[in-house]
Amino acid sequence: MRLYEFETKALMLMEGIHVPRGVFTNNPMKVAEFVEKNGPSVVKAQILAGKRMEAGGIRFVKLPIQGELASEMLLDSTLYNEEVIGVRVEENIALQQEFYTSIYYNPTLKCVQISFSRTGGKTIENREEHSEQSIFHLQLPENQNIEWQLRNFILSIFGEPLPKLVAMLHSLHLFFLKFEFSFLEINPLGLTQTGEYIVLDVVGLLDSAALGRHPEIIIAPRISRRNFSSEEDFRNSIVNIEDARGVKSDFVYLGGDIATLAVGGFLSLAVVDYLIELGGKPFNYAEVKGTASSSRIVHILKTFLDNPNIKGLLIVGSTMGNLGLDSVANGIRNALREINPSYPIVLRVTGLGRELAQDISKGLQKLNMTVLRDETTIKQSVELIIQKAYGHSDQ
Repeated sequence: MRLYEFETKALMLMEGIHVPRGVFTNNPMKVAEFVEKNGPSVVKAQILAGKRMEAGGIRFVKLPIQGELASEMLLDSTLYNEEVIGVRVEENIALQQEFYTSIYYNPTLKCVQISFSRTGGKTIENREEHSEQSIFHLQLPENQNIEWQLRNFILSIFGEPLPKLVAMLHSLHLFFLKFEFSFLEINPLGLTQTGEYIVLDVVGLLDSAALGRHPEIIIAPRISRRNFSSEEDFRNSIVNIEDARGVKSDFVYLGGDIATLAVGGFLSLAVVDYLIELGGKPFNYAEVKGTASSSRIVHILKTFLDNPNIKGLLIVGSTMGNLGLDSVANGIRNALREINPSYPIVLRVTGLGRELAQDISKGLQKLNMTVLRDETTIKQSVELIIQKAYGHSDQ
């Protein structure tokens, strides 16, 4: 099974592999917001076919309005006879150099093989200009010192060990093995201006049987216009993919230990910013719609909150008067009851639905939960969860 780029990068983030900061979405306004916050960005159509650049499926933008227009065009397009299910907007990374690497199982040699080239991007795809002799190969039999082999491999190519590149290839190899990929291609693998290696684009082919062995792999449904009686029905289904993975479009794993969930109001970015500013370590960035179903909210929270690394959870909402918010409240309550976390929870609810805070906490008296009201600001709420998670506010 071939994964979408945003799916593979989500797994890479979980494993601490450096990829550009970005989000998957079907909402052009979300793209504009991302560009406004992060500056020059890349808007990339999410399809399963390759060579998106040649088909116009990758757009470089500098202004929020450009991001909005580019995503609108891509979301209404078909590339290589394949429907665009969404876009991934990510920061545009300035590079010193581009490389190519792939990892795959070589059935002839019965081992994993890494291929590497000092040239990446579109150049390597042109076989007339890029000879096979410029691609280097390394076989990695089991039960051998992989890091030592990779170090010698890079040394033979560059004449120096390049420890950061060796560490990146080692991480990619472990990633390949852990999730049981059959093929993993990174093109380009970039060297940033600050000397770090980063995965700019990736193609991942997963052993379909691995899905059952790895519940942490959550994939978007594979759909086609041919399955729908009208274009409107298809577009509605496309939009719903934002939530179909269980963790809306705006979920990003950040590697810290304070989890967050924002319900409407576009609060999730502010929460993460405050966490970093005040010395907290955000576990994730996540936002859900105020109209999400109870079962979807349960799945959202179960997907990432049952994690031993989490020291605290902050749930915020400023539009909790939205139609259907009772489903969100029920979902949060049911998920927390099922997960039964031991870490502290801070719940801040404002707006028309603030009375629902007591409903959310009903039946959860055994949890370490603090319910806040309108008079408490977002910043104060973040300060409180940092204090409860770490024991003091300047951690």
